[in-house]
Amino acid sequence: MFEGVCRSFIVFFPTEKVQLEKETEKILSQYCPLCKELACDLHFTICYFSADYETCKKIADEIDSMAQMPAPVEMALDAVKFSYIEAIDKSLFWWDIPKNPEIVSLRSVFLEILKKHDAEIDHEDTWDPHMNICSIPGKTNECALISEFLKEPVKVSFQFLQLSRMLPDNEEDDTFEIVRSWKLSKNN
Repeated sequence: MFEGVCRSFIVFFPTEKVQLEKETEKILSQYCPLCKELACDLHFTICYFSADYETCKKIADEIDSMAQMPAPVEMALDAVKFSYIEAIDKSLFWWDIPKNPEIVSLRSVFLEILKKHDAEIDHEDTWDPHMNICSIPGKTNECALISEFLKEPVKVSFQFLQLSRMLPDNEEDDTFEIVRSWKLSKNN
């Protein structure tokens, strides 16, 4: 069900992440086998969910209709605006290797590469099993590092997203937007 190349995001802007997790875990677990624990990235205070567009839309509508929701829910396919609690720049790295036994070793290799380049990473908080995400502080040069672990027999799709801060409409709303994205892929 989740092996397609189409990626959608459901992005939550909670005032209290713990409350959001409790309220949405049941809904998400109906659609995703990985949702035994909700996939919240502590760096972004965002919940990622990888699925086709219609599935994500259905989930977003369900969650958005919940009276207990502390904040709005947004979903998009390509351009996504994020509201953050903290004003910080970030970058996202992810690759899609459905049911691939090499994923654990790839993760290890990728983290080692980032450490060599003094990237600030956290082995626990930056990994989302839904989309094999590794999120790091906003450096732009790490995108070139993908070539270091594109080795056979693994088929890897790599995408780099640069999140850049925009001037907020007001002091209480720190808004970020994806301003640059590209995809590198290699089939061995």
